[in-house]
Amino acid sequence: MSAMRGKDRSSIEVALEEAGDCGLFHVWLVIMTALPFIMVGANMGAAIFETMMPKFYCDVDYTPWLEETCNMSQPISSRLPAGLLTSKQKTECYKYNFNPNTTTGCMYWNTTSANFSVTNQHSNPDVQACDSWIYDRSLMRKTIVTEFSLACGNSMAGYISQTTFMFGVLVGAITLGWIADRYGRRNTFLFCGVGTLITGVATAFSPTYIWYLVLRCINGYFVYGNFPILFILVSELVVARHRATFAQFMEVFFAVGLMLLSLLAYCTREWRSLHLALSIPCVITVILWWLLPESPRWLNANNMHVEAENVINRMRNVNAMSSQCRNSKEVVTIPLDDKGLEQETTSKRLTEEATENEAGAEEEKENTEAPGPMDMIRNKNIRLVSLVFFYQWFVISCVYYGLTLNAAELGGDPFINLFLNALGESISVLLVIPLVNRAGRRLCGVTSEIVAGIFCFLVSKIPPDITWLLIGCSLIGKFAIAMAFSVTYIHVGEMYPTPIRSVATGTCSAFARVGGIASPLIAMVGLVVPNLSYAIFAILAITSGLLLLLVPETNKQPMKETVEEGEAFITNNPGPLLIFLRSCGKKKAPKKATNDNALL
Repeated sequence: MSAMRGKDRSSIEVALEEAGDCGLFHVWLVIMTALPFIMVGANMGAAIFETMMPKFYCDVDYTPWLEETCNMSQPISSRLPAGLLTSKQKTECYKYNFNPNTTTGCMYWNTTSANFSVTNQHSNPDVQACDSWIYDRSLMRKTIVTEFSLACGNSMAGYISQTTFMFGVLVGAITLGWIADRYGRRNTFLFCGVGTLITGVATAFSPTYIWYLVLRCINGYFVYGNFPILFILVSELVVARHRATFAQFMEVFFAVGLMLLSLLAYCTREWRSLHLALSIPCVITVILWWLLPESPRWLNANNMHVEAENVINRMRNVNAMSSQCRNSKEVVTIPLDDKGLEQETTSKRLTEEATENEAGAEEEKENTEAPGPMDMIRNKNIRLVSLVFFYQWFVISCVYYGLTLNAAELGGDPFINLFLNALGESISVLLVIPLVNRAGRRLCGVTSEIVAGIFCFLVSKIPPDITWLLIGCSLIGKFAIAMAFSVTYIHVGEMYPTPIRSVATGTCSAFARVGGIASPLIAMVGLVVPNLSYAIFAILAITSGLLLLLVPETNKQPMKETVEEGEAFITNNPGPLLIFLRSCGKKKAPKKATNDNALL
């Protein structure tokens, strides 16, 4: 076992393997974290149904009069006829203003046509804006649009609510990573879970649209925070060769959350009931906080060595209950002492290492700053990797939500559309599990982003009348970008050392939130120049995939426990594109020197 204590493997990594790298403890860990991941996915997509804009038409007070006085044999159609309206006046948002108290008004309507329309044979009536509407409630009986009358002039209200939600997610991504590194993964998870419960229930009882915006923004701060925090916690509780598998289970649960959302929305059909159904299950957070262990890596990095030993011993005891997935190396177990605490070689090694580290702790504390967010840009090589990941997360999120918005506009049943979209995403995530372990994180990330970019470019060039091909290319692009999202979570979690791992994931997530906010803005460009938005998505995805060739591969590499280890790893394992650029620089240097000598 001493051979594993070199520079390539930390004591925590060895201890986790000795405790059983795949057993009942890890099955229990997946089960316990499944519900939080599912609820994160469901809450992230809640706006699809809560802010749904149904078909509507102006609620004119003279509709009964048209039917009775003018002897109309059938009710007015779903929207006012556009006969006298200008091109800038939507028929759902304006109505004709004439005196309905006499039969004179009947001459404005052609009652002989199957589709009633205003006749142009008479003087034009005045047009005025609608102040109330009749909504199609066949899909959702109540949304914030129907309840707060957000049609026509307020038609952007749904987009604004999603923007405020994503702003809350952005702030949470920036701050919660630091909180998790400072106060621990478990405590931050409890903070996010309780916050999600309180703000979620409050949002469901919003009395006005403004209150909905404010509470939804605060709710966004807590909702998404559960995902990166639990992601890091689970990653730090498994050994290197199993991290990808566990990470993909988490991504699958996120997609399952979107499928659950479609089912809950179909059953409730009301936004308040739906939001309560998405918030109340967060009560289980308190139970999970009590059951879940703290990360032994975080404990060890914060000099809580005894607590780290207890977590590993707990893992060993649970895994010892099963003969399956047991580590090939024999684990030596010592009988319990008088205090009932189990002592074995791993615990002794951690204690010895702690004693050696603490010998110079006071001197290091005086001369060395505590690791923090600045370590992501303070060190040269980590800074390069961080810049690449910042751009990558921005692009992946931007393209992901851009293609998702397009999928929502494919027509048909929105509940089935979302369910099938999430099902396809879960399949792509499951395919990542064998691929990332064999081909590596970097190659999978590069390939999936470039494929997504190619199909986005194809969408921008396909004629709009070939609908089936447009939809097919769009779904393949979404499939590929969803795979890229799954890969980058693993890649980032393995790239950064323990002291800044949470804050790094949180910061990258913040850039992803910015990408999510930018996505609808880019999509709006397509309203001015058709298909230009897809061309932009294609350029972003392809450039991001190529830049990923600058970073190292982390497949089956041990976690880095210090910033110095992380910097050294990146230095010793440059990406292929970085090697190529350096070689080009070296080739130019001698040529310049030769020319200088010739001049001399």
